[in-house]
Amino acid sequence: MRTLAEPRREIVTPEGVPLRFILAGPFERLAAFLIDAVIIVTAAVMIALALAFGLAFVAVNAFAILLMLAWFFLRNFYFTWFECRWQGATPAKRLLGLRVIDRAGGSLSADAVFARNLMREVEVFLPLVVFLVPDAVWPSAPGWARPLAAAWLGILALLPLFNRDHLRPGDIVGGTLVVRAPRVVLLEDLTEAVAAAPSGPRFSFTQEQLDLYGIYELQVLEDLLRRNTPLATLSEVARRIQKKIGWLAAPNEDAERFLRAFYAAQRARLEQRMLLGERRERKRAGSASTRRP
Repeated sequence: MRTLAEPRREIVTPEGVPLRFILAGPFERLAAFLIDAVIIVTAAVMIALALAFGLAFVAVNAFAILLMLAWFFLRNFYFTWFECRWQGATPAKRLLGLRVIDRAGGSLSADAVFARNLMREVEVFLPLVVFLVPDAVWPSAPGWARPLAAAWLGILALLPLFNRDHLRPGDIVGGTLVVRAPRVVLLEDLTEAVAAAPSGPRFSFTQEQLDLYGIYELQVLEDLLRRNTPLATLSEVARRIQKKIGWLAAPNEDAERFLRAFYAAQRARLEQRMLLGERRERKRAGSASTRRP
């Protein structure tokens, strides 16, 4: 059941595969940011202590410069490094079950990750510094600098509450979306038909078997199952797939039921791979001329 607390969005990938996601709420995102901020500050304190110990006999100016550089790299590259390495998740996002994805349905790129996190300087850190120590950014800052910084922080922090996808400025610039991950809600079509089918033999496929086919083959199989395809054709397609994946068919096995089960399993597998930033257009480079699974 859909609720305001769990808004869902459907994204059609460049390959034409529609995926449904549950959006991360603004307060979930805030919680993730605060946890990540605690990690960053803790790391900064540890670096400061290490530098203080190692540079005990070095000029104070050198210590301050190194500490400022360490803080700059920490706050700017912590998010970028983890989101690139962990497919859109920082330690806090992973803890809370959130993930950054490409808003257009493609693979999350390093450019998008860098852009969305660079905006955090403008969204959070710069106005926060102006609010706390305005003279550090603006020498002889006027009295209205702090109220301006507070308004700046407040407006940008509240922005996710006033757009349907809970986007912050970094998401708008980077073309990204934060969702609950990795659970994807499959479309209620062929996959539901498998669950609603009469009781019979259960089909279970390994990841190795499912990875032999890609998005193109999934679309061809979906087209065959949607159309009024003759049973003889479905049986032949099932036979080819079974041969390819090394499936030992049972006597009088229902070809259509097998194909629907394989479709549901392969679709779930491909959606999982897409969440991890992987794409598989076709089963093999040499099979471009193949028109059936």
